Amino acid sequence: MNFGLQLYTVRDHLERDFKGTLQHVARMGYHGVEFAGYGGFTASELKKLCEEYQITPISSHVGLQLLEESEKELDYAQELGLSYVVCPWLPAERRQSIADYIQLANALNRIGEQCAKRGLIFGYHNHSFEFDLQDSTGRYALDVLFANTDPNLVKVELDMYWVEYSGLSIDSYIDRYNGRLPLLHLKDIAHGDERKDTSLGEGKLDIPSIIQHASEASTTWSFVEQDHPQGDSIEVAKKGIDYLLSITLA
Repeated sequence: MNFGLQLYTVRDHLERDFKGTLQHVARMGYHGVEFAGYGGFTASELKKLCEEYQITPISSHVGLQLLEESEKELDYAQELGLSYVVCPWLPAERRQSIADYIQLANALNRIGEQCAKRGLIFGYHNHSFEFDLQDSTGRYALDVLFANTDPNLVKVELDMYWVEYSGLSIDSYIDRYNGRLPLLHLKDIAHGDERKDTSLGEGKLDIPSIIQHASEASTTWSFVEQDHPQGDSIEVAKKGIDYLLSITLA
């Protein structure tokens, strides 16, 4: 298993000093990064920075509208040397019914085709709203979406926190998408009833077991992410990789 950081975690630092923050992340011990914006750099400039800091650009979260309107984002991803492009979010108006998800599946298949032409792998990242709707057979919207997309064109990036937040089991979802799940978001869920995300190892999820399970399901990259870091986001990111190294090197 390779461990990366979803850079959204340290977005406040990136806004002030993108280059310095990227370098800091590399020095922490992360193998790679997943982008959520490029700090205004060209693809060639950012690729050189990653080479200089010896950190691998693995993936990027790119909004659905940008992916549908133009192929520029895919051209950028290809030049940067990314392996994956991931749709991270759905506008509310695109997810009001099961029919919306079936229609969305067609759009994702088309984007997946465009990615494949460039040697990129396309994926979809979940939140909790995909578990708010069910079809007549009791399938959640997320499962409807993946059932109506080509497994060769649309891969799965599960966010373990949002699955558990919704009252479901991340282990069962790892099993469900075994072989289609190259990417995983690592995020712990705090003790108590508020269901907040928290630093790895400080919540109630069995992180070592989940990582082992995902590894057996052919997941190759796991990204630390925290939507709402408690304290300095750089320290949260450092705490995440330190924890992962402590359990994998033990």
